[in-house]
Amino acid sequence: MVLSDSDVRALPKVELHCHIEGTMRAATVAELALTADVRMPVDDPSDLYQPSYASLTDFLSVFWLVQSVLVDQTPGSGSRSRASSTVRSTD
Repeated sequence: MVLSDSDVRALPKVELHCHIEGTMRAATVAELALTADVRMPVDDPSDLYQPSYASLTDFLSVFWLVQSVLVDQTPGSGSRSRASSTVRSTD
């Protein structure tokens, strides 16, 4: 059986490699940044993620920002995940 290009495009797709840093809603990043006292590089959270970046450095600056708000750096916290309170079941 040979599939046409349109058949292949119509098939469901799955992300094979995905980091949590790239899947968090921008609003959640902004909430966690506020809690962590981390300055956001944009005024409007919807401007945080770009459809494409000018350079790897631009992309990594957002990646590291998101990662920084995910970890509680409070002394005695054991660097636990700050996001655990934002995870919701979809059941």
